[in-house]
Amino acid sequence: MKISCLIGSPRKNSNSAAIAAQFTETAASLGATVDTVVLNQLNYRGCQGCMGCKTTSDKCILKDDLAGVLESLKEADIIVMALPVYCSDVPGQFKCFIDRTYSYMKPDYLSNSNPSRVPPGKKLVFILTQGAPVEDLFADIPEGYTRNRIDPALRQTLESVADETQRLLPGRLTRIAGKAPYVEITSMISQDRGRMLVHLVNYDVTLDGTITPARNLKIEALVPAGMKVRSVLYCGNLTALRPVAFRKESPRLISFTADEVGIFGMAVIELE
Repeated sequence: MKISCLIGSPRKNSNSAAIAAQFTETAASLGATVDTVVLNQLNYRGCQGCMGCKTTSDKCILKDDLAGVLESLKEADIIVMALPVYCSDVPGQFKCFIDRTYSYMKPDYLSNSNPSRVPPGKKLVFILTQGAPVEDLFADIPEGYTRNRIDPALRQTLESVADETQRLLPGRLTRIAGKAPYVEITSMISQDRGRMLVHLVNYDVTLDGTITPARNLKIEALVPAGMKVRSVLYCGNLTALRPVAFRKESPRLISFTADEVGIFGMAVIELE
């Protein structure tokens, strides 16, 4: 069995890539051949609308790093697509790839009973990560890109993926430990790798602007390999950053308490 895995996140070691790795590593241990492609590492353009794939060629005529990927997917038995939500949709890297798959369609695809140049029978594993606290806020994305409505039973299964991911990846994710249904968390590393930022957004706000602060959230932060934490600064209501205590949970994982998150919360983790 051949598995092709496309990583659509621009971030190295992203959450979507970590989830995909759990799938592909397990498949490889069972004998599957796995080929993983990180789209952000390729040099390619989106569809140019030249119609070359419908007039002079049976494949995309652009000569770039994506050309070989498009051909290799035709040979795969299972295709894994793993990506985050950016601006309520897929990242640009992935959208450019999707546009190029127009070359898979035959010139007469609108009337042809067998419209695709891709052999039938393939399986798709679509992995989508998000930071929003409402679980089904972006359910339309996989439905839109697979052109199919998700079966209710499958939806119920997908809604449990976040909890299962945290169970399978203990100590390998920056996360809110515990229940905080209205708080979104994201993290990033500065270019000089001297600090890590953890950003919290509280969506527990009514239409009239009433904010219900989230309180005493335990934050677990995964720091870059080889780095140590010097200090943690936090503010939760647009005030000045102040030092907070932190605990080392493992060689790469620390925890601290965000005592209050109004609309925004920000932690600055100083590294050395």
